[in-house]
Amino acid sequence: KNPLFSALASNKFKIADFLLKREADINYKINGGEYKDVDIINYLYFISGFKDFLNTNNLKYILNNGFNIRQVTTDLINKMVNRNYSDGLLEIILKHFIYDDTFIIRLLSVYKNRVALTTEQIQNIITDEKRKINIDESVYENADEHENYDAINMILDYDGSGNESIIEKIEDYEILERAIEYDNIKLVKKILNYDFVDLDQLNIENALSEASKNINVEMLKSLLES
Repeated sequence: KNPLFSALASNKFKIADFLLKREADINYKINGGEYKDVDIINYLYFISGFKDFLNTNNLKYILNNGFNIRQVTTDLINKMVNRNYSDGLLEIILKHFIYDDTFIIRLLSVYKNRVALTTEQIQNIITDEKRKINIDESVYENADEHENYDAINMILDYDGSGNESIIEKIEDYEILERAIEYDNIKLVKKILNYDFVDLDQLNIENALSEASKNINVEMLKSLLES
C-alpha cells in the first residue's frame, strides 16, 4: 500500500501533511497487480463502493496540494459521469483548474490597466481557458447513455470546443428533447438561452409536445417564450 493514498482514503490529512513534507508525491501512480498507472483520484474512485473513499474533503485536499491537470483525462471525466453522485466532485475538479487564480489575476490586470477588449476577444480568452481540460464528444455520449443530464448541464459550462461543436452535440444527442423528457428545467433553460443556438434547427414542436405530457408549466413557458 502507498501510505499517502491510504491516509487520504481515510481523510487523515495531518498524516498526509506529514508525508508530503517528507517528499511524498501527490502525483504518484501505482503500478502493480490490478493497478496500472493509477493516480490518487482514480485510486480513490476505484476503491469506492458502499463507502465513498473519494469525497469533497479529500478531493479538495488533493487538488490544493498540486495534483497535475494533465491527469484530468477524458477517461477520468467519463468515470465520474458514470456515477451520478460524482457530478459534484467533477465540478470541483473543473472549477479548480478552469477559471483559476491565474485566470482571475489576468482579468484583473486587464481591468486595472484599462485594456480595451472587444466582446470577441473576451470570448476567446474564456474559450482558451476552458480548453485547459479536454471535454470531448465521448463525455456527452457517455452522459446520454447513463441518462446523466445534470452532468451535461454542468459540462456545457466548461466545454471549450467552440459554439459550432456544442450545437452539433446538442443536436446529435437530442439534448433539449432528453432534458425535457427527464424534466431537467435548468438544462432546458441553458440551451434556450444560448444566443448561438438556432432554435429553428431544434425540434421545438416535439419538445412542446413532450413538455405538455409532463405537465411542466415552467418548461412550457420557457419553450413558448424562446
